[in-house]
Amino acid sequence: MNFKEDKLKSAFLQEINSILLKRQDLKEIALITVTDVEVIDDGRRIEIYYSFFGDFDEQKVEEINAYLEELIPQIKSIIRKRVKTRFVPNIQFKYDNTPVRASKIEEIFKKIELEKNNASENKGDIQTS
Repeated sequence: MNFKEDKLKSAFLQEINSILLKRQDLKEIALITVTDVEVIDDGRRIEIYYSFFGDFDEQKVEEINAYLEELIPQIKSIIRKRVKTRFVPNIQFKYDNTPVRASKIEEIFKKIELEKNNASENKGDIQTS
């Protein structure tokens, strides 16, 4: 990523987070965090990755996506005013499932550790008998 794209990414990330944090109606649906912004085609298009707090639910993701898609015209209007760029990018929201995957991996590690501890306790019981 070059300096210009890095600067655009930072500006878009800051502005979009600011816009979404101020939306009370969005807070009623879910607590959303923008996890990344990918700048494509020299800023002509951006992909905004988000996650939300709570249990994963495909229906919830679809509901959030639909809501965010409705906000795109407002977001573009605000970006047009606040971010100095030659053109306002096309925006696409994408759900970032990294936190969900990380949680599942953490659960697997906990199970492995628990099984390992149980196995070593059982081994100790056999030796003392």
